[in-house]
Amino acid sequence: MVGSLLQASASGSQEVVIMIVTNRDLSILQICLEQKFLTLVQIGEMFFPQSVDSLKVPLRRVNMLMKAGLLRAVKPRVCHKTLYMTTQEGARLLKTKNCSEGLRALVDIDLKTFEHDMQVTDVRVVFHRVLGFRYWIPERVLKKQNLKAKVPDGIAGTDEESYVIEVERTLKNKRYYKRAFLDMDIAYRSHNGILYVTDNVSDMNWLKKQAERYRTIYFQTVDQVLNAPFGVNFENVSGGFVFLEHNYGCKCPQWEPPEDFEDLER
Repeated sequence: MVGSLLQASASGSQEVVIMIVTNRDLSILQICLEQKFLTLVQIGEMFFPQSVDSLKVPLRRVNMLMKAGLLRAVKPRVCHKTLYMTTQEGARLLKTKNCSEGLRALVDIDLKTFEHDMQVTDVRVVFHRVLGFRYWIPERVLKKQNLKAKVPDGIAGTDEESYVIEVERTLKNKRYYKRAFLDMDIAYRSHNGILYVTDNVSDMNWLKKQAERYRTIYFQTVDQVLNAPFGVNFENVSGGFVFLEHNYGCKCPQWEPPEDFEDLER
């Protein structure tokens, strides 16, 4: 809730921090919880797209959330980036605002999957901020729904359409995809398509061959998803395509800051 006052003891000290928790703050905490973690660059791109300094303003707000005990910084030994995670206190605050989807704060980063998790979040940022999709249901939430089918990395949607998103950084064996493609084709037929994002062109072409029976499954590389200038074109094995046009003017009110947010930051 915009204007909510939060009083908390800063972690590891007797300092009491009083801050105004805005809608944007809640969204930062929520996406950190849903996606396991966010980098400062991802926070800047998702929540401060109009900021002249892509890191200074986001860092200022992140530091306030950390001082209030709602976020914490983690520096994995295998990664040079600082990763920000929602704390237990942050998850409790989200629960009081009905924003947690029942998710609990994670204890630590999974070093086996953090690169994949980071790439999934990069794709989510593009779908939200660049392609104009209104919502994204993340893997952690889908798993809580006890789906019998293979759980994808996310489901992105607007009021008119929705797509199942799967980010594939490392290829598995043919037997795995034989089961996975059949499972997803059956389970997600109510959506407009299943979109696979691959690490490179070679992986994409190999996956296309494994999906030769399926016209509902489309493919594109992560480089094209993140960097294509006008839109992203996903293709299936038969030459069919799903073209998602860039929509830089999109507005998602639930993530926009209050009018006086800049004054609060000074």
